[in-house]
Amino acid sequence: MIDKLQKVFPSAILEDDVPKDERHLYNIYTANDYQQHRFALKKEELTEKDEQLLEVFLAVEKKENYLKPGDYEWYAYLKEGEHPPKSLGQFPTFRFFHLEGKKLQENHSDLYEALSYYFNENVKIVYMQTNSLLILVPDHDADMFDPEELAGILTTDLLLDVFIFAGRRVHKGEDIRTTYNQENLLFQRARALFPKKRTFKEYESLPFILPLLEKHQQKQIFHYAFAGLETESELIDTLYQFFLCNLNSSLTAKTLHMHRNTLQYRIDKLMDRTGIDIKQFPNAAALYILIRTSKNY
Repeated sequence: MIDKLQKVFPSAILEDDVPKDERHLYNIYTANDYQQHRFALKKEELTEKDEQLLEVFLAVEKKENYLKPGDYEWYAYLKEGEHPPKSLGQFPTFRFFHLEGKKLQENHSDLYEALSYYFNENVKIVYMQTNSLLILVPDHDADMFDPEELAGILTTDLLLDVFIFAGRRVHKGEDIRTTYNQENLLFQRARALFPKKRTFKEYESLPFILPLLEKHQQKQIFHYAFAGLETESELIDTLYQFFLCNLNSSLTAKTLHMHRNTLQYRIDKLMDRTGIDIKQFPNAAALYILIRTSKNY
């Protein structure tokens, strides 16, 4: 069978012979009457008519991940449990921007150009499915970017109907795969709760989503929100009192019999770790509810 295919399509090889980092360049087919072998044909060799004809005689494996070269290592890490990508070392801290919408893959060239221009650098873009992609943005200037502004640009310039979730600061020493999954969970729940809303930030939807989660999911979200600092009980207790004192530093320090510099150090530690401003109401409300729920104050 492979010999016959190669006469028409020189790139035809057995699936097992496809280099792992080039799998996205191939269509995978299985002979309907011979299930022992699966074949791979390079997409660039196939016209639309070729694909239609092949599907008459062969079963095609429908893949949702149409990845661009260089993206496969991140897809394999986040979705297939492979080792962390080598390029992770380039990003000591970063943020994920999650995008979902129709025709993202069809417009990948224009979309890539628009995203690179908006973020003003060659950001890492990973297609997770044909209708969703992930943007990895170095954190040194990620605060400059606003999901509402980005959604407006993509809607106006590319006529794309998109939804965007901007995640918190991520550190390369974290379990990044788990962080991605937690943000994806928050994104999907937020979209279900607020179908008319187009953009979401890391903490703003937490108070609405948390009661809908199972106990183990609430625990995972608690870990996500505090970026691993939830085990530092003094910090959590201090933060909770800070909320009770209406974000008043002087009153909090007086109530805890604590030097104001110590209080500020703990607050700064959390803000540096998560990259959020806890003095903004949505962030403060989310963390307050998380602490009350998880610590049973």
